[in-house]
Order: sequence, then C-alpha cells, then structure tokens
Amino acid sequence: MGPDGNTFEETPEQCHQIKLAGPILPPAGIARIGAVHEGSFEPRTLSMLYDATGGPEALAGAVAALCAAAVEAIDEGFNILILSDRGVDARRCAIPSLLALSAVHQHLVREGIRMHAGLIIETGEAREVHDFACLIGFGAAAICPWLALDTVADLAGRGLVPGDAAAAQARYIEAINEG
Repeated sequence: MGPDGNTFEETPEQCHQIKLAGPILPPAGIARIGAVHEGSFEPRTLSMLYDATGGPEALAGAVAALCAAAVEAIDEGFNILILSDRGVDARRCAIPSLLALSAVHQHLVREGIRMHAGLIIETGEAREVHDFACLIGFGAAAICPWLALDTVADLAGRGLVPGDAAAAQARYIEAINEG
C-alpha cells in the first residue's frame, strides 16, 4: 500500500510500499499507519462526517468537500489517505463508506493523481465479507472495521464468544480475510 507512481516506469520511488498481512486492519494497525512519517510515507486522516442538520443538499456538499480535501492532501505531499467515519453523534452523520471511497477514488482518477496515494477506510459500516469486497473493489487498500471489532471485543468480554477480546478479534479478521 502506498503511492504507485507511473505503471510504465520503474523507479526507486515505486519500491516504497507498506506490506500488510491482509486488507483488514485492527484499530492498532491503522494507528501505526497513521503515525508513520518517514520520508516516503505521509498519512492524513480525512473525516467523512458532515452536519446532520444541513438539509437535503448536505450530503452532496460533504462528498464534494471530501474529494477536494483528498486532492489538497495529495498536493501537500500526503500519500496515504485514511477516510474515517469515527465521531458520529447527534450533530454529525457520516457519508456512507462506499459512497465516500468511490467518490474520492473516481475524483482522484479524473484529476490524474490517483496513483499518488493509497486509500484506507476506517468505518463502522463494514461487517460482512461482501462489505469488505465492495470496499476493496472500489479502491481501498485496507479497511479498519472499528465497530465490528469493538462488537466482537464486547461479545468476548461478556463471555458470548470464546477467548479474550484480542483472540476474538483476530479470529474475526482471519474469517473476513478468508472470505
């Protein structure tokens, strides 16, 4: 994961990639990626949240603003973009993750800069194998299903699934990766 550069040229810069064990990241994994600032890797988190009281036009405006923020981040040198829906509350709702990811991906393609950044999505929406397959198909290099993992940890904590929270989350990630 990371910037891909020009497919028709082989340059040393194209070797700068982050190798992941799989496309599903636990929150600790996304935190590690978000903390990497080593020359070749500059991550930026972009919020998928918008004002819930903004009326019918608010969603379209939020999608446009997210796409503009992605272009601005790449122009500023960031090459790993983390689209996040964390922070939903009574005032703020999230752009649906597939819509946000697809819009950003397609906008970056139209701008001719899609290969300059890897896209990660941190979402509470993804739960089933199909959800993850769609997100990957629409441009995600990795996905952090934070709500699903929190739910699995809670179930383990209450003894409803075997093992501790970490083991239950690892089994969930393995099952999604296998799917």
